[in-house]
Amino acid sequence: MENPKKAGKKKQKNRANANKKAADGNVRQRFWDNAWLRYQRKRIAAKCSGFKKRLEGGKWDGRTILSVVSVLVVLIAVCGMLFTFLEYRKSDRIYGKAEEQYVTTYDRSELSRGQASGANGSGNGENGADGSGTGNIGRNTDTGTGADGNAADGTVGTGEIQKAWYEQISVDLEGLQAAYSDVAGWLYFENESISYPVLYSGDNEKYLRTAYTGKTANAGAIFLDGENTRDFSDPHTLIYGHNMKNLSMFGRLRYYRTDKDYYEGHKYFQIFTGGYIYRYEIFAYGQVSADDSIYYVYGADPGNDKLRALLKELKGMAPQGSSTEPGVNDHLITLSTCIGDGDVCMIVSAVRVEEHRR
Repeated sequence: MENPKKAGKKKQKNRANANKKAADGNVRQRFWDNAWLRYQRKRIAAKCSGFKKRLEGGKWDGRTILSVVSVLVVLIAVCGMLFTFLEYRKSDRIYGKAEEQYVTTYDRSELSRGQASGANGSGNGENGADGSGTGNIGRNTDTGTGADGNAADGTVGTGEIQKAWYEQISVDLEGLQAAYSDVAGWLYFENESISYPVLYSGDNEKYLRTAYTGKTANAGAIFLDGENTRDFSDPHTLIYGHNMKNLSMFGRLRYYRTDKDYYEGHKYFQIFTGGYIYRYEIFAYGQVSADDSIYYVYGADPGNDKLRALLKELKGMAPQGSSTEPGVNDHLITLSTCIGDGDVCMIVSAVRVEEHRR
């Protein structure tokens, strides 16, 4: 049997050896840790020193720095373009769905024959060859087909197959308004791809960046001035829309000032609202300041003095050859969109010339 005294000394020695090994291990670990830290510090110092030498040696001169900055600017621009593209696609899908669900466009195979032929002067529209009709102002005294493909009596098309101006599309306005209560009507340009719901919220802010569905969208919506009446009964109605670079919304209105032949083929647009379709003839367009007096003629009774001043200003923007001269008793619409930074606006003004009960 082992001596207890010797056994105790042996245990103490083993414990001491274990503690020494642990201590040696800790020392070695601290050594390697410190060595790793020293190595990292040296690397960082070397990089900083190298960068400093490059600057001092001219390897990172102004041209190199400018190149790096240019690359960053290009990357930021590409990201911005991508964001813009995605926003355009988003808006196109939103309004494309509205057209698909609520608008029916009729092709030529669905049109009636000989309903009102402009070629032989037998039209039954409001502005016939004899100047008779129920419109507020008399015009379109020729009986042939105009440059825009619209006969003088309001029919659209050439040859045997023609249709009345109000037969080009139909809009399920009631269904649209049931789903979206702020919808006041539908705007449709003849011979052009401008076809959108018109919103009314009582202010001029809500639909700047909000689509008709209530979803956020850079293109916003086409909307009435908050001071106007939503049924288009005012003497002068203001309608706003963004001047989008992809020509959506009111982007195509720029063609009235950039293409001298554009007006001849794009004189008319329609408003669907309530139980009626109203047809408007464009008689003036141009650029005005964002605070022009045109924007202060609104409401159910703006006053004859304001209306006469408005008509006088718009007369100065009439296209060459236009003989349309609206009066204070007519119903006018001015479409407005911003140009550039928003200090200048493009306007297109029209007068109601016909109406049709839906």
